[in-house]
Amino acid sequence: MRQVRHRGSAEAVVREAMMRARTNVITIIERLREQGYRFGDPWNDQGARAPHAPPDDRTPAFVAWLEKRWGPIPMTARLWIEIVGDVSLLGTHPDWPKGLVTDPLVVEFEYKSWPFAERDRRAARRHFKSEHDSWKLNLKEGGDLGPFALDVAPDALHKTNISGGAPYGVLVPDASVDATFRYDDGALLPFIEYLRLVFRCGGFPGTWRRNCGPHVTAARRALSKGLLEL
Repeated sequence: MRQVRHRGSAEAVVREAMMRARTNVITIIERLREQGYRFGDPWNDQGARAPHAPPDDRTPAFVAWLEKRWGPIPMTARLWIEIVGDVSLLGTHPDWPKGLVTDPLVVEFEYKSWPFAERDRRAARRHFKSEHDSWKLNLKEGGDLGPFALDVAPDALHKTNISGGAPYGVLVPDASVDATFRYDDGALLPFIEYLRLVFRCGGFPGTWRRNCGPHVTAARRALSKGLLEL
């Protein structure tokens, strides 16, 4: 999907994929509630207050600011922001062991449902600017952090309150159709492939990498059943 000559046709394909992603997110959230899942970061009461914060009337201005500040944003990332919005499946499941590294889906660009953003929607802009300033300073001092990425999620370990690695993020600037997603342990993969993995695992890709036991496996299968293909 990254090398497409006709961007108009590509955008129609990506738009459909993001509509499907939004449907899947809503379905997973409904199923988790039915399973007794409690949303919210157990270790941070200042985190997302809602598992899904859809785009709103201030989202277009935020996207315009991102592209003015960093140049082109990959199409899949831009349409995720414009169609899906912010998603955080952090929380606790009544049947899952505490401390299990399930790596719940989190992709937040605007951080719309965080208390600080409710007070000041410019806070996310200041956050990304601060991160970019730190990245530039590190480069000037001879450090090597790789390309700059807009951090959109903690890594799998930090999601479980364990000291881990760099946040997950989207590399910018990038005029590609599909974003390059910085994933677990710094691995880079297409954003669409990351989302496909997420939905195959019912929103918890960490359960694919680890032996999580029969209760988690059964819940994952129920969560992923019949989800739309991207």
